[in-house]
Amino acid sequence: MGADEIAQFDDILANIASDYSKQVRGQIARLIASSLSPFSRSAQRFAMDDIEVARPILEHSEILTDATLLQVVEQKSQDHMMAVTRRRRISEAVSQALVERGDDAVVTSLLTNQKAEIGSEAYVWWPSGGNQPHAQRHCCGGQGSDRIAERSLT
Repeated sequence: MGADEIAQFDDILANIASDYSKQVRGQIARLIASSLSPFSRSAQRFAMDDIEVARPILEHSEILTDATLLQVVEQKSQDHMMAVTRRRRISEAVSQALVERGDDAVVTSLLTNQKAEIGSEAYVWWPSGGNQPHAQRHCCGGQGSDRIAERSLT
């Protein structure tokens, strides 16, 4: 199968997937997430689906772009954001969005992900937070506090 044929199949799959049950969409999403196949359009659509379908794509798919991940963070639930924090690679832009929009559990999970690129903006002092950085308020005393300590030394 050539690249054009794969792209056509990806378009068809992305368009018809919504017609299937959540269980079937979840099975397809797990297959796409665990493969190296170039089903980017389908992966993007599944990333915006219910969390049961989106989770494997958000956690494991290497196909998703930062633009898609930022869209997920902006438009979807805390559970979707939690899945994003478990990715193998998280850019600084996506980390910043997670810190800004995520709840305590999301930010703590992000801070425990040693592969996440977390910029200094995520550690700024927030006026509403008293005298602790936003990220530190979220995880102080938890597993992420090591990351805060490392960051404060640099």
